[in-house]
Amino acid sequence: MYTIGIIEQDKALGDAMEQVLDEKGYFTVRADSLTDAGELFQQVIVDMVVLDLEQKEFAGKEDVAAIWENTFLALVQAKPLLLIRPEKTGSVFERCKKCIERADDYIRKPFDIQEFRIRVEVRLSKIPAEKEKVRFFYYEEIKLDIEKRLATIGGQTTKLTRTEAAILKCLIQRNGRTVTKTTLLDEIAEDTPDCVENSIKVHASNLRRKLRELSGRDYIETRKGVGLRLRKQ
Repeated sequence: MYTIGIIEQDKALGDAMEQVLDEKGYFTVRADSLTDAGELFQQVIVDMVVLDLEQKEFAGKEDVAAIWENTFLALVQAKPLLLIRPEKTGSVFERCKKCIERADDYIRKPFDIQEFRIRVEVRLSKIPAEKEKVRFFYYEEIKLDIEKRLATIGGQTTKLTRTEAAILKCLIQRNGRTVTKTTLLDEIAEDTPDCVENSIKVHASNLRRKLRELSGRDYIETRKGVGLRLRKQ
């Protein structure tokens, strides 16, 4: 059965969403904020995410809200995303344009709880057919188009080799955690079967250079004797 992650600070609404999904046999996990969600989603693998845009992290300064938005998108990756939009669209809504573009569906407050359930079930029904079609991966400002092998940062785009794209995809999926060379080779084997351990260093170096040329910063960190990871901003 599917696991659904809910990020909702309104206790009554969160309880109602969990109840209606639990009654249908879904497993739900819930966080009251984006901060808590970051910790929760590290422990539990979810199949779909529901996000209420009225989050305290989005309500502060615009640059801080942008950082939280990028962090959230990196956390969600390519999982189906249902947004709950405020009844009145104000500044918070305007600051979440990336989330809106990324979302698979949205529902506006106030809404019927059964309509919410149906929206979730419709989206989940499409997962098996789309399992092999995940195309975009996100980490902070990085957007990876795995199909076209394009990395984009701040509106600037660069073409990656097949191996570079596979490495970046693996690192993004780890969301800042270290990946050993052995694990990296195993995970990219399907995309780049000819890649060997001795060449990983060269491919990673080329990828690091390309990302630096786009952003002016070193996204890829080499942990000597351990492996690679993406730096947190």
